[in-house]
Amino acid sequence: MNNINNIKNNNKNNNNNVVKLNKTRALFNAVEDSFQNKQFIDEKPPVLVREGRIYESKYASVAKSAFLFSVTFGIFVAALRIYFGLWSSGGSSTYYFDFQLNRFSTMKVLALCVDAVADSIVYAICIAPALPALALTCVKIRLNARLREASAFLPYSLAPFAAKDANEQKNRRRAMDVSANVKRHREFAKLKTLLRDCAELRFSFALSVLEANRTLAFVALAFKTLALGFGPSRYASPSLFFLDACLSACAFCAAIVATALTRDETNVRRKIEEETRFLEREYLLAQHKGTFLCRWESDPYDEAGNNKEGAPSERNLVGVDKAITNSAVGEASQLSVLELGVSQERCLSLTLDAKDGLTSSELTRRGFTASSVFIPNPYSSVVYALRNGTFSVDNSKKENAFTGTVESYLASRDPASESFQVVYLDHCGAVMQRTQQIYDVFSRHAVNDNGIFAVTFSTRGKRAGWSKDEAVRFAAETIHDAATKHGYVLEGNAAPSMPGLVDYTISSSSSSSSSS
Repeated sequence: MNNINNIKNNNKNNNNNVVKLNKTRALFNAVEDSFQNKQFIDEKPPVLVREGRIYESKYASVAKSAFLFSVTFGIFVAALRIYFGLWSSGGSSTYYFDFQLNRFSTMKVLALCVDAVADSIVYAICIAPALPALALTCVKIRLNARLREASAFLPYSLAPFAAKDANEQKNRRRAMDVSANVKRHREFAKLKTLLRDCAELRFSFALSVLEANRTLAFVALAFKTLALGFGPSRYASPSLFFLDACLSACAFCAAIVATALTRDETNVRRKIEEETRFLEREYLLAQHKGTFLCRWESDPYDEAGNNKEGAPSERNLVGVDKAITNSAVGEASQLSVLELGVSQERCLSLTLDAKDGLTSSELTRRGFTASSVFIPNPYSSVVYALRNGTFSVDNSKKENAFTGTVESYLASRDPASESFQVVYLDHCGAVMQRTQQIYDVFSRHAVNDNGIFAVTFSTRGKRAGWSKDEAVRFAAETIHDAATKHGYVLEGNAAPSMPGLVDYTISSSSSSSSSS
């Protein structure tokens, strides 16, 4: 009889899992249409007409002005070619003049004009974008120096909610308010935003040199060939030869500069990789100090315990709630990138994930590269599975998964380090023990301006005797307090087209207004 009941229970659980799995698939299909409609981000228009917040900044206006000035200078150089060819005193006018007909040779003059048009095209697509990139490099060096100097005096904030008693909590709040700490953090955040805008604009202009319009490049090459076919006009005057030599040298230098600047941007991810590898070595070293005390543990996420529905890792594979949360974070991340005007491939993400890699796989499905997603996990077996894609739903390898705790990583980060576009703390536990992590995200400036910060908790805090609404209120108040105390402004409705989400209006005691 017991065996029959067990079989019935197993069949019932299997049926429930099938139903949940069907709901999950339906949910992913529902958001697939909106996801496909946003694929145009990979088809980037010219830099001058791109949309996004960084292309509306003051540095973008200066860079665009420098680009237009360079194009104007290229047109002026093209006009000089015509001038040197027809009216200079170097004897070139005799080359284009037909003495038998007592007028300029039409074909030779036409070849000279076509040659001049080719020069202006080369200046516009190769040389003109390189000059703003060089100017932005100088600005970036200056901003980076200011950022490093400011980070040395940036105070570290202790979470008041993590205090042991009321007196310590008051002392921590007082420490955050003195010495204009809020103002200092706000200025630092603005400086970091300017540095990010400058870096993205520099990369866009440098990349436009390497990815020049093929049609215009073909037209310039055809015009040059056509000009050569009607006579070597550049030999008619030393000035024309000098213009050709300068044009070739400038185009060659522009290509070298653009290549160097685009490759330099890959160092950003490498610096984060060095930080995580160092933290991983320190963490693993602490697990075996040569004592008889073993600190290695198995992943409790894979242990079913007394739960008849299986381990949490098994339930999340077919869980609708997990799918909704991941899809919401994925859509919000993608919309934030679209609003910013950058590519997902250049954005870094910090997320917690299990060995199945559901969250990181959702980000890669939305256009983020797997190598730009950093996943801390305290269990080396999980990190091994993520790096090799052993249990990944899309068989992708998360090469930047590292062994360590997210709280130690956030607390040890330099505020001047590159920020993340997405920070998703998908916790297994209550918010009370993890308030310091939330404060570290903002006090260490780990999230970008216009970035996404998401956090989830699996329990409401039973030891404190909280209800669900009290747990939600405390989590929202903690996030609101941590953000406002460090100069950030929270904006909701990050995933407007996602079904199944519930909005809460929380009255925060730390602010006179309510936050949603």
